[in-house]
Amino acid sequence: MTTNASECFNDILRRARGLPIQGLIMSIYYNLVSLFLKRTSKVEYWTSSDSSTFAPHTKAVLELAE
Repeated sequence: MTTNASECFNDILRRARGLPIQGLIMSIYYNLVSLFLKRTSKVEYWTSSDSSTFAPHTKAVLELAE
């Protein structure tokens, strides 16, 4: 989990490398907001489409274990 998150953040920084400091900060901010909005919309879709509190992959693993 940590490696994936750090790679994602490194990718954001890599794209904004040549910007001045204000542009760098704004780029990081907007990229992180976009990332969190995408994840929030996925969670909202999961919770609205099913009464389960688990993500689809977790639910499938739990069903196999039963």
